Amino acid sequence: MEKQKSAKTGAWEFFQGLGKTFMLPVALLAFMGLLLGIGSSFTSPSTIETLPFLGNPVLQTIFRFLSTIGGFAFSYLPVLFAMAIPLGLARYEKGVAAFSGFIGYVIMHLSINFYLAATGKLVDAEQMRQAGQTTVLGIQTLEMGVLGGIIAGIIVYFLHKRYYAAKLPDAFAFLGGARFVPIVTSLVMAAAGILIPMVWPFFAMGISAIGSLIQKAGAFGPFLFGAGERLLLPFGLHHILVAMIRFTEAGGTEIVNGETVSGALNIYYAQLKNGLPFSADATAFLSQGKMPTFMFGLPAVALAIYHTALPENRNKIKGLLISGVIATFVTGITEPIEFLFLFVAPALYLVHVVLTGLGFMVMALLEVKIGNTDGGILDFLIFGILQGQSTKWYLVPVVGAVWFAVYYFTFRYAIVKFDLKTPGREKAKAENDGEGEMVIKGTKSNAERILQALGGKENIQSLDNCVTRLRLVVSDMSRIDEEVLKACGALGVIKLDEHNVQVVIGPQVGILKSQLEKLLRTTGVVHHDQSF
Repeated sequence: MEKQKSAKTGAWEFFQGLGKTFMLPVALLAFMGLLLGIGSSFTSPSTIETLPFLGNPVLQTIFRFLSTIGGFAFSYLPVLFAMAIPLGLARYEKGVAAFSGFIGYVIMHLSINFYLAATGKLVDAEQMRQAGQTTVLGIQTLEMGVLGGIIAGIIVYFLHKRYYAAKLPDAFAFLGGARFVPIVTSLVMAAAGILIPMVWPFFAMGISAIGSLIQKAGAFGPFLFGAGERLLLPFGLHHILVAMIRFTEAGGTEIVNGETVSGALNIYYAQLKNGLPFSADATAFLSQGKMPTFMFGLPAVALAIYHTALPENRNKIKGLLISGVIATFVTGITEPIEFLFLFVAPALYLVHVVLTGLGFMVMALLEVKIGNTDGGILDFLIFGILQGQSTKWYLVPVVGAVWFAVYYFTFRYAIVKFDLKTPGREKAKAENDGEGEMVIKGTKSNAERILQALGGKENIQSLDNCVTRLRLVVSDMSRIDEEVLKACGALGVIKLDEHNVQVVIGPQVGILKSQLEKLLRTTGVVHHDQSF
């Protein structure tokens, strides 16, 4: 029984950590996407015709340069995943883990190339697309896309975990410890590269079947994706679903400029880079679906919370609500608002889940064509307005106005009708008269108070963070004091099992994590840090 519990805890920790590692390459991709979007929009003939001064040769050279740099992450995304996964999951010797990830990825493809050549399956360049082959870092190999990087990254992580402290006989001691990881990675990934071509067709068929199921669902496919992402968000597992749709065949496959491209985001960036019309089937899973909720719905929730707060408490929660609105409207970070009502009214969160899914479905039915990842005002401007009328960006404010009204009146009615204790509706307590102030505004003593509320330094096995929350593995969950954590500014506490817990802080969670790490170091505690 104890082994089953331990396995369950380990699985939770692994999948949460895996989802979190996706954020490093995806964050880079989002930024590079902005550069690509700006460069492509200002070099298009229609934009130059509208704004002739942009046709200046110097400006055009700059914009083409931005497009070139912006295409970097798209071109090398698989290898970025292969390095980011062991880097993010490893607890020690992170640099070696990332280094081994690159080695493992390259050797895997070299071995695949060797197998294809030895079995006579390598094809000419003009036949590669039909044969499911491509060129990766100059190596002709199987077309595995981002999944190839993910597979290599996961294998390398487990090898690193097993061998980073390997002790070899004295004659080979120099090759022991962390130095042994890239060595064993070379051997294992060489073998994996021989086996993968034998099993890949079956694996590819499974992914293709998932993609076919989603595509055949029509506009209901984007609904399932949008609702599913919000449903998984409280558990921190939404990144895995998002990565599958954005980067694999589950998000569709199209021929772009003569090349086979899989994944909704990959397709969109390829079309953007080549100046081609955008595919509505791809953008249906991207930024446009988030915009009704992120830019209009959640700000309406904040307004409803403010209007239903006790008059004497409105000034106290104003800063919290404004910062949450800015986060979701500009950057697409939604947790600071979502976690204000997730725990006090789970039914309202389910309404939010459905409305988010409907936002994706409506945008797909209207054939809006706005891509990228965040769903905020920057995506609306750069990938909507600046890309021209063909994106149908003008429909976003129309749909958004409806979503604003639906969210506002639904949430205001529910809060008042059921007397939900959203921020500002409870009588302020003397020890918590700073309700709504985020912990990052606190002092060292506040971080110490949070550490004690987490059960003290000896209770923390692992300390980590993602975009908005602390992720911890603790020895004894009963020692977690939720009330004190919330009094210190936490938006919510999610206990996933008997050892894994998440504390929702907000966009500035990294500062708090640094404060806690400093306290743990100064007290002589050795904890397992999984941060980047």
